[in-house]
Amino acid sequence: MRIEEAVDCMSKINLHRILDSYTKDTLKPDEATSRKRIISDRDILQNTENIDKRMKFSGVSFDTKALAFFLMETLLGADQCQLDEQTIIASIIDYEKRIIAEATSPEAFKYKNADAINTYKTVLEVALEDDVISEDEKRLLAKLRAYVGLSLNDHHLIQASLNKFPKAGNDIHTEKEIKNGLVDLQRRGAVFYCNQCSGGPVYVIPEEIVPGAVASRWSIWQSG
Repeated sequence: MRIEEAVDCMSKINLHRILDSYTKDTLKPDEATSRKRIISDRDILQNTENIDKRMKFSGVSFDTKALAFFLMETLLGADQCQLDEQTIIASIIDYEKRIIAEATSPEAFKYKNADAINTYKTVLEVALEDDVISEDEKRLLAKLRAYVGLSLNDHHLIQASLNKFPKAGNDIHTEKEIKNGLVDLQRRGAVFYCNQCSGGPVYVIPEEIVPGAVASRWSIWQSG
């Protein structure tokens, strides 16, 4: 779905969230004008550098960043980069539950180097003490993963083994938190909520934004 098609299926409040991603206007235009403006500003919305800036998550908890990343991955991996709300919620919850379950299995790191796992676990444990991983800590963790041959999925498993995935106590994200995460991604101009589609409401990453979204989703982890 292209931007022009997406905005045609959106109500005023959802159009305004997209406008909020790149404007600071206090007074918002009406529905029709909002659609026209977003279409005319699509070059701003689809610009890769602009998307990267909008996807910087500064000053928020690690689990909030993790949720945003999971949401982007879920939509980017979906057919036409669009899904209904309940499918998204179920996907996020199922993934988080699976990671927690896998982390308790003796087979979780069977084929990984034990020294690598223990080293990474120690560094991650220190980084997560205040629930906010700093720029330096994120760079260190990324370099350490590359050096010892661990994936981001391994990171999540190790985090769960520390009883901190995706949050303290291995508490999974609630339906409300996931919905709030989707609203936040709308306000960053990355996800459009087409709540007036003839086939039913869907969240979508428009075609023009997909290339920038694919690249910038990693910016979520690189935010301070």
